[in-house]
Amino acid sequence: YQNDGYAVYGLDLDADRIALARTHGFVMDAFHPIADRERLDGVMRQHIPLGQVDTVFLSVVNAKTIELALELVRDGGNLVVFTSAPAGTGVDPSRLYFREINLITSYSPSLSDLKDAAQIIFNRKINVTPLVSHNMPLSEIGQAFELYRAGQAIKIFITMEETP
Repeated sequence: YQNDGYAVYGLDLDADRIALARTHGFVMDAFHPIADRERLDGVMRQHIPLGQVDTVFLSVVNAKTIELALELVRDGGNLVVFTSAPAGTGVDPSRLYFREINLITSYSPSLSDLKDAAQIIFNRKINVTPLVSHNMPLSEIGQAFELYRAGQAIKIFITMEETP
C-alpha cells in the first residue's frame, strides 16, 4: 500500500496472512522473514534501507523482532509496540536514547479511535470482509477461541443465531 508518499511492507510468519495482505493491497508487499529472506533482502536493499524507516510497528515482540526493528528505524524514528514481550526481552535504553527513537506503546485504542474505526467500517470506506476467516454462532464461541489460539483463524465473526 502506498499513499501520500508512504510505503507499507509487512512481515509475518503465517502464509495465509501474507497472502491476504498481498491479495487485498493492505501492504505494498509482505514477506515471511525466513522463507522469503532472499527476496526480502533484495527489497530492503532497494526500497527499505536499514536505518531509514520512519515508523516500525511491532505486533510480535521478541529479541529478533526488536533487533530487526532497531536496524530498520531511522534516528529520531518511531517504534510502535502493540503487545507485551516475554520476560527477559529487553532493549538497552541507551540504544533508544542516543538515536532519539520514540518508543510508543498501545495497549488499547481510545473510545474515540474505536468510534472512528467503526464509522470507517460501517460506511464501507474499507472492506474488512477478507479479514474474516470464519463465521460462527455464539453457541460455538469456545471452538472459535480454540481456532484463534491455534492460529487457524484470522478474525472470527460471531453471530447471535445458529448458522445453517
